Amino acid sequence: MWKKTFRLLSWIVIIVALAACGGNGQQEPNSKNNSASADQSGSASREIVIWGSNFKFDQEEYVVSVGETVKLTYRNEQGNHGIYIEGVKVLLRHNEQTEITFTEPGAYEIICNIYCGAGHAGMKAKLIVQ
Repeated sequence: MWKKTFRLLSWIVIIVALAACGGNGQQEPNSKNNSASADQSGSASREIVIWGSNFKFDQEEYVVSVGETVKLTYRNEQGNHGIYIEGVKVLLRHNEQTEITFTEPGAYEIICNIYCGAGHAGMKAKLIVQ
């Protein structure tokens, strides 16, 4: 009896953890009450490619200028990851991209939004708008 109960509780914990960190829902950038807005006009001044590998991004910080329109692209180098940029509601998975204009300065945290293992919680970077 104890083994069955333990097994059931283990499965419940795993399912809850995957559901909480998986981030299946696509969130679109929203200019209302944010410091960035989506721009699909193809007027990006440059492209920033963010690479993710197991438990880290290729850079600790990415820097853009206020008013600059950039194409953000996310790619996996190793493992299965995605990014969510807090405060501007940008969510990208492998090979996805968006154009965005940052209208106010600030520091925005980039987090991995797909549970990827023991180092998932530490998989972070910063997007600096200056």
